Amino acid sequence: MYGKSRIIFVILILLGTAIVPATISSSIEQNAPIKITTYEGAVIEKQLPMENINELLSLLNILKENPSEYRVYLPVILKKLEEFGLIEDAIRTKKEIMENIKECQLSGHKNIFMNAFCFVIGKGTNSVILPLSTLLVIGYLRLVLRIVQYFPVLFNVSLMASYFILGSLSYVPRLYFPFGIWDIGWDGEISTFGLFGHKDTTINGGKWGKSYLIFGFRGIWLTLPMEEGYGYPKNWFLGTSLAIVGR
Repeated sequence: MYGKSRIIFVILILLGTAIVPATISSSIEQNAPIKITTYEGAVIEKQLPMENINELLSLLNILKENPSEYRVYLPVILKKLEEFGLIEDAIRTKKEIMENIKECQLSGHKNIFMNAFCFVIGKGTNSVILPLSTLLVIGYLRLVLRIVQYFPVLFNVSLMASYFILGSLSYVPRLYFPFGIWDIGWDGEISTFGLFGHKDTTINGGKWGKSYLIFGFRGIWLTLPMEEGYGYPKNWFLGTSLAIVGR
């Protein structure tokens, strides 16, 4: 009888050690990282349940399809972000975003995507917003490398320094800028509502990617978990822009 009890006890321990890691693994799988960057440069990164992330994605997609309804959906999204601890003041953020929007129905150029004083929401795979400061640094580094290209040692040192500088600048997206570029390396969508009415487009980055000029952006940038089958996280941004132009 004592021998049978020991056997049962050992079996229960083995079952317990098998179940506990599975439970922990399941708990870990239910959470995923999400990062938010404000146009002022503040960055918050947290682990959130996939249920919350999916709820947020659903609201973002609804707003993308209906940008003219930003007065309804934007406060809801910002309130959710506040509840999740990703922004501090939803009311203040909403006010800062909405005060620059001017609703009108002016006509624009048919071959150019353009809107002004508009609410804007966009998403992209393998995309990043480069502010004016980064663009100026890139231009300067290209000039330096062109000058020193005939001096191998100096060129290699300058090249390594360039990689370090660009890496430090682009590691955290900085969205507080008077002018910048949204660079889409894979694919993306953008939807706006403002001076030129409702304008939206689907973007195929192609071989070399595509770029959109953004002037006076105020809003937030969201980095969400990678989708299954994709090698890059999905990036969303929403806010207002004094003007946005692309083809």
